[in-house]
Amino acid sequence: MNTQTIHTQYSAPITRKSPALLVFLLDQSASMNEWTTVDGQEGKKSAMVARIINIALEEIILRCKYADGVRDYFDLCVIGYHDNTCSNLLEYACDGKEYCPVSNLAKAEVKKVTYERRFRLKNGESHFSAIRVGAYIRPLAEGNTPMLEALKKAYAIVKKWCKANDNNRCFPPIIFNITDGEASGTTQDKLIKIANKIKELATSDGNVLFFNLHLNKNSESTGILFPESEEELIKEDRYAKLLYEMSSTLPKTFYSEINNIRQIRITDKTSIKTMGYNSKITDILKIINIGSLSITKIG
Repeated sequence: MNTQTIHTQYSAPITRKSPALLVFLLDQSASMNEWTTVDGQEGKKSAMVARIINIALEEIILRCKYADGVRDYFDLCVIGYHDNTCSNLLEYACDGKEYCPVSNLAKAEVKKVTYERRFRLKNGESHFSAIRVGAYIRPLAEGNTPMLEALKKAYAIVKKWCKANDNNRCFPPIIFNITDGEASGTTQDKLIKIANKIKELATSDGNVLFFNLHLNKNSESTGILFPESEEELIKEDRYAKLLYEMSSTLPKTFYSEINNIRQIRITDKTSIKTMGYNSKITDILKIINIGSLSITKIG
């Protein structure tokens, strides 16, 4: 980045000349072998997270699809981290880069999978519908949780992207870190340091937004989504406090969408963190939609 003044309006329209970058960091450690329930269906966390990300990627592609083809409104990056390894899970569509334009993903030859998805009706009843999406990523769960290395990799990718798009007024990159446990082989200080470096990266439209989404062990429990203060967290839980400190403060641009997840009385003093703790897997898609599909009008 050059030394231009950084604005914080988070209002740049997404166009083909000024795309947005979405980065997904997926914990694929052995603990993701635990079983959970999504839409009444049981499966391993790793499979259910892959399901949610595949649905999210499909929705992003559909949002960019027009009569003349899929328009490159988004650059996409999915990094899996496990067993001291960080892998580019969309490498097949990246043409040698670490992220890919959405049109590359749309034309990639991937297997199609069918998911049964539950939709809530206005009267409170549930409606189930089969949806068919690309299996853009596959589930994996083994080894430890090298989160620090994943964050360092994300920092390098996002920094490079911001520099490449320095002359365009782009909406700031958004990073979603999805995990079910603590990082291996590092310290809280190191994680906070790299998280702060990530949040300092910026485009002319604002600083990077860093979401941290922690999955719970009980699919029926209620977690904490978009906390307004540290007091909402479990006092004894140092990991919840760590993720709180690592996460960005949500720009006011997003406030109107928050009520889709939780009711918040918005005032001038409201300060919401981009995190979920003990979240249900079904909450991930809601949070991704807050952070991606609802950010701004595509130009």
